[in-house]
Amino acid sequence: MRLYKPRMLEWDETLTIIEKEQVVGVKPIVFITHDECTFNSNDGRKRIWIHNDKAPLRKKGRGQGLHLMLKQLTEKAIPAFEKAFPGCQGLFAFDNAKIHQKYAPDALQVGNLNLTPGGKNLLPMGPGYYRDPSNPNTILPQSMMGRDGRLKGLQIVLQERGLWPSGRKFLTQCSIPGDSPGERKPNPACKHATNANCCARALLSSQPDFQAQKCQLQETLEAAGHMVIFYPVYHCELNFIEYFWGRAKVYTRAHCEYSFPALVRIVPIALAQISDVLIWKYYQRTLRMMDAYRNNIVYGSEDFKKYVFTRYSSHRRISESELL
Repeated sequence: MRLYKPRMLEWDETLTIIEKEQVVGVKPIVFITHDECTFNSNDGRKRIWIHNDKAPLRKKGRGQGLHLMLKQLTEKAIPAFEKAFPGCQGLFAFDNAKIHQKYAPDALQVGNLNLTPGGKNLLPMGPGYYRDPSNPNTILPQSMMGRDGRLKGLQIVLQERGLWPSGRKFLTQCSIPGDSPGERKPNPACKHATNANCCARALLSSQPDFQAQKCQLQETLEAAGHMVIFYPVYHCELNFIEYFWGRAKVYTRAHCEYSFPALVRIVPIALAQISDVLIWKYYQRTLRMMDAYRNNIVYGSEDFKKYVFTRYSSHRRISESELL
């Protein structure tokens, strides 16, 4: 975030854009965060007032859900952003969910290549590139498809790059003992190897073109002229939209009628009752959390709480203990 901050549009507590000098010819950045949320028809309050001799009769299960997320990124999210902020570049932030890390069908993935050409249920793969062994300053394109329309296979791809070893056996992928006697499974260390030559898949996956392969989400947004970042794993507290969803669920639980038609009616009201100023405050809180982590302050500690949640409106309201 600090890398993009000089170019980012920022708002004050009155939701007025803060004036700052922008570099001519460089687009201002607008930060957009993303997250999914599911509202369930039977998700009501956990605590209620009731007579001691009575028991609440509630439906079993959470009920039918209503899932809110950014669908059809290229058809809805990007056009909506470009209409709201013409001349700006979006910085889209996503969590590290597996669905966000999904690759395009033709992405460079060594797991889709067999040792020999072809195979069952294999999709076409896009082209790669490599350095000419005789002239390292020259980058050569490489098609992953043979003349017969089949995938070339690991051996042919590595031979064309001058990387296939001679004089020794070269496995498709290293394996380790499995969970049952006699079972073998792929070695997960090969997937994250760098410049490895233990097996064909590890060697090819360490090459620059395979290392540079981006997920489909990132490719789509960058093709539209925008940028993508991902939140750190297991740090949902840094995504301020989480507090937005939480606030909305407080409302839906308080007004739960335990039916799906009622849920469809209540959710838009729950979202609309959250003010823009409150959303701005959620965003400012997450920025303070990021600063706390940069200063090596442990989450949940007293120092963290003071750093993130303690705010003073003037020097006259600072307690004496804080000045010592």
